[in-house]
Amino acid sequence: MPSTFPYILSFWMYAPIILRIVGGLYFFSFGYTGLRSLWHSRVSLFETLRLRPAKFWAVTASVIEMFAGMLLLMGFFTQIAAAVLAVIALVSIIIKISDASLIKTDIHIYVLLLAILISLFILGPGYFAFDLPL
Repeated sequence: MPSTFPYILSFWMYAPIILRIVGGLYFFSFGYTGLRSLWHSRVSLFETLRLRPAKFWAVTASVIEMFAGMLLLMGFFTQIAAAVLAVIALVSIIIKISDASLIKTDIHIYVLLLAILISLFILGPGYFAFDLPL
C-alpha cells in the first residue's frame, strides 16, 4: 500500500531524535528526583524489595538513570543506554503490577518509555548523534 505522505519517508533518520529527547529527559528527571525530592520513597522501595543497603541501591539506580538519560540526549552509546533503560522500565512495570503503591509514577508512562527504548534499540540514534559516524 502506498504511503499517504511519501515525501516524509526521506526524513526517517530524524525520527529517533524525538524519541531520544523524550526518553532521555524522562529518565534524567527520574534519576534527579530520585536523588532529591523522592529520596525517601526510593530508599523505602529498595528496603521493601529487600535490597540492602537500600541507600546504596537508591543512589546507584538514580545515577544510572541520570547517566543513561544523558547518553540518550547526546546520542552516545544510544543502543546500550536504551537497553539498560529498557531493563529498568521493565522492572518498574513488574514492580508496579505486583504492588502499585511502591512506585509513584503511573504504569502507562513506563509502558510508553519501554516502547520508546525498544524503538531506539532497533532504530539506532538517528541524526545529530555521536553514534552515527561509528
